[in-house]
Amino acid sequence: IDEQFDIGITDGFRGHSAVLSRDIDVRTVCIFPRGHALAARVQVTPADLASEKIIHTRRDSDFFKSLSNAFLDANVMLNTLVETRQFTAACELVSHGLGVAVGSELDALKFSDQEIQMRPFLPAISHRLSLVRPTLKQPSAITLEFMDAFASSLVPFQMTRG
Repeated sequence: IDEQFDIGITDGFRGHSAVLSRDIDVRTVCIFPRGHALAARVQVTPADLASEKIIHTRRDSDFFKSLSNAFLDANVMLNTLVETRQFTAACELVSHGLGVAVGSELDALKFSDQEIQMRPFLPAISHRLSLVRPTLKQPSAITLEFMDAFASSLVPFQMTRG
C-alpha cells in the first residue's frame, strides 16, 4: 500500500497497518420478487428459505460466512442458485424473478421501485462497510468532512446493538 489515495469505501476490510478504518454495520434484509409468498411474513428466517433458490455473495466473503452460519445454525440447507460479487447484482436477479437473496438494506432500497420486496432477515447479520484512509498521510479537512458526512448518511441503515 503506497498511500496513493485519500479515502476508500470497501466492504469487509480486514485491516492493515498502513490503513486506518472506520467500520459501519449495515442491516440486511431478505429480498424477493414482488408478490412472492414471503411478502406475508413480517420477517424472514433461514427456515422460511428452505425451498428457495438463493442468490448470494461470493463464498469467500465474510458476509457469506455469516449467512452460511445462520443457515447451519438453523439446520437448513442453503440452496445456492448463483453467486454474485455485489448485492446490486443480486437485487437485479431477484427483480427478474430468478430467486431470493439476503443482502444490504441500503442496496435493496435502490431497487424498491422495481419488482422486489424486502423483509428483515433473522438472525440479524450485518454487511460491514469500511471507510479507509492511509495511516501515515495527514488527511485534508475535506477528506475528514466527507468521511463524517458519508458515515452520517448511513445512520438510518445501521444495525442496532442489543
